[in-house]
Amino acid sequence: MPCDSGGELYPDSLPDTAWKFANVSLNLNAPGLKSARAAVISRLRLRTNSLGTNARRRISSLSTQGVGFISLHYQVLADHGFPEP
Repeated sequence: MPCDSGGELYPDSLPDTAWKFANVSLNLNAPGLKSARAAVISRLRLRTNSLGTNARRRISSLSTQGVGFISLHYQVLADHGFPEP
């Protein structure tokens, strides 16, 4: 599920039943979880931006073997023009 920079999840293309389960039953938009996601997003942006003008080259040269990416990584990298794999 995508989220905004404040950590709020939104349904995007999820079916209504899946969104209701995630939002109501699992309470994934609880204030503490939103705050934690916002902190992760902020750190990812700072670290990605700190790579400077060579960010695209540096990131594309990183090994992805055995490395998992969470959706927040994809969202931050999309801000730098990277397509989702």
